[in-house]
Amino acid sequence: MAKEKLYFLGYFLLFPIIFMISFFLWRFVIQGNDIWMVLTDSLSILGLYYLITSIFFSFFVNKQSKEKNGANL
Repeated sequence: MAKEKLYFLGYFLLFPIIFMISFFLWRFVIQGNDIWMVLTDSLSILGLYYLITSIFFSFFVNKQSKEKNGANL
C-alpha cells in the first residue's frame, strides 16, 4: 500500500507542481508571454495529463489489488 501512496503523490502532486513551475518560468518569465495565455495553456495540458494519468492509475491499482487477492486465495 505504501507504493501506491508514493505513486499517487508523484503522479498527482509532485509532477504537476514541477510542470506548473517550469512552464510558468519558461513561458512567462523567460519568453514574456501574457499571464492568461500561460495559465490557460498550462491548465489545459494539466487537465489532459490528469485524465490520462487517472485512467492508467486506476488500471494499475486494479491490477495490483487483483494480484494481491489472487495471492491470498
